[in-house]
Amino acid sequence: MGRRRQQPTQGRRLQRLDNIFADRLSEAGRLRSYLKAIVDKTWDLTVWLQHNSNATSVDADIVIEATAQVIGTFAKLIRPS
Repeated sequence: MGRRRQQPTQGRRLQRLDNIFADRLSEAGRLRSYLKAIVDKTWDLTVWLQHNSNATSVDADIVIEATAQVIGTFAKLIRPS
């Protein structure tokens, strides 16, 4: 029998989707690089928080703010003022 393809994790799917958004909403260059970087760093931070048994409410607030920054940045590109 053939090998079953492994499904990507939710996180990998989200990162791929965000990278597609970054590619579609910005031209190649610094802005696209920035978008991809904040997605990757924010995802890493959320995974760290999820697995850190010593995380504090301040840590959680920082992750929430980082996530809001990613969402807000993409929203601005989708609906420019």
